[in-house]
Amino acid sequence: MKVLSLNGSWKCKPDLDNKGIKEKWFYSTNYREDDNNLIDIEIPTSFNMLEGYEDFEGIFWHYYKFNVSSDYINNKIHIKIRFKGSNYRTIIWINNKLIGQHFGGFTPFEHEIKNCLKSENVLMHNNFGGYVYEKFSLSAG
Repeated sequence: MKVLSLNGSWKCKPDLDNKGIKEKWFYSTNYREDDNNLIDIEIPTSFNMLEGYEDFEGIFWHYYKFNVSSDYINNKIHIKIRFKGSNYRTIIWINNKLIGQHFGGFTPFEHEIKNCLKSENVLMHNNFGGYVYEKFSLSAG
């Protein structure tokens, strides 16, 4: 089984007015790297580790761009994104496509993503809750 870690430098921003879904922040065309509200974050960690958000309990959006080789795309294998844990509600999109959601605190979960992968990908997810510790990976096999 091949495993591709998605840990590292991500971008994130709080959704203080709960407007991200309505304004479709999950569409890659609505993601702008020059957005002044974006904050750098190293995953795995918690947005509650960011200065000014230590006690924040609300929605935080996370953005990550990643590439995959043709081995992942062209083979007839299952490809899953695996979350080591997040709290409490997590909704995931890849390349503008809703992948799924998870409810629960700090329990691992995964979703099949083969049908939405391209060579260049944009992963977006939002979390509602506090204290999010995440570790992401893609696995193929």
